[in-house]
Amino acid sequence: MEFKEYRLQEILFNIYSGGTPSTRINSFWDGDLRWLSSGETRERFISKTEKYITKEGVEKSSTKLAHKNSIVIASAGQGYTRGQTSYLLEDMYINQSIICLVPDLNIVDSKYLFYNLSTRYKELRHISDSSSSRGSLTTKVLKELKINLPNITTQKKISKLIYGIDLKILTNTKIIDNLEQLSQTLFKRWFIDFEFPNEEGQPYKSSGGKMVESELGEIPEGWEIKKLGTIVSNKREKYKKEEKLPYVPINELPMKKMLFYNFLPAEQAKSSLIKFNKNDILIGNMRVYFHRVCLAPFEGVTRTTTFVLKPLTSLFRNYILLNLFTEKFVDFANQTSKGTTIPYAVWENGCENFKVIFPNDESILKKFNDVVDETILKSLLILEEIDKLEQLRDTLLPKLLSGEIEIPDDLEV
Repeated sequence: MEFKEYRLQEILFNIYSGGTPSTRINSFWDGDLRWLSSGETRERFISKTEKYITKEGVEKSSTKLAHKNSIVIASAGQGYTRGQTSYLLEDMYINQSIICLVPDLNIVDSKYLFYNLSTRYKELRHISDSSSSRGSLTTKVLKELKINLPNITTQKKISKLIYGIDLKILTNTKIIDNLEQLSQTLFKRWFIDFEFPNEEGQPYKSSGGKMVESELGEIPEGWEIKKLGTIVSNKREKYKKEEKLPYVPINELPMKKMLFYNFLPAEQAKSSLIKFNKNDILIGNMRVYFHRVCLAPFEGVTRTTTFVLKPLTSLFRNYILLNLFTEKFVDFANQTSKGTTIPYAVWENGCENFKVIFPNDESILKKFNDVVDETILKSLLILEEIDKLEQLRDTLLPKLLSGEIEIPDDLEV
């Protein structure tokens, strides 16, 4: 396979960053226009954003529109953010910590460019550290980045093959998201709206079920208010390095997803370690507003920046998990956090005091547990498939990019 070397600016129509509308002006926010921040580049493919802005917010700020099929790179951000590369599946506006690359499609396939840059994370981190006192990537530095390209036909064959794998991963991820949404919908209907099935199988509250006043508002008669610390234990089990368990530091816990399958090698686990067991509930307590609340799918080890909670009985597990997955709990944990620059949620006199509405009928908890268990089992099987697909992609991609493996001309991708 023959390659030609370019500087990045030679294969782009445009390269630019955006801006942020003033957060003090409410009319700039909660519109219908997607607005991307650098932290969201943790996703390889982006079709939706966490925040939306208005047309007025666009007109009165320096934010810029990045079009569908563009590549974006985080030029700055907390933790591992800087250097992350994503591919846009929809148009969206970007902030000042994102650089948008618009490829010249006569020279480079857009997905091929994305895949090339996505494998160069460490290099992008390095050049930003060496070129800026604040450790940020700049358009000036990126323009000079060298890239070796095969002919456009070969690029398209490679990107089509790898994107086919990524599409399957995206489809599977969407299925998991739907399953998690089903669990959250059932939780809301049964334990927030109190429409769990009564003895006749009818919705409790709307069928005249008796409600009584409590400190958390109306609840079904006989139900209780319990503090979280009375129904779970905050585990701090010491880890022995000879156990060689999968390592899951806080950054490996996904945001706003109840399940995960990823981990790091045991050798990377160094200090402040605590052990967790399968079906423990893990909560990232550093910057708890990032909403890292997950059920552990295996036995492993994490750091003290994660709470490891064990329900007193497995019957409570899914009910407690869904309670802790709510914005209500995350907001409570955030409000009781200590520290300003890097706030930490605290257990004692903090999260342990979170109040949970607790059913008096174990049969309701069992029914709920059984339904959610089924969705969790399905999701874990899909996560296992995703893990295998990611391993396949990550094995093939560098070999295809380097020319070590070539796709035969007669192979239909």
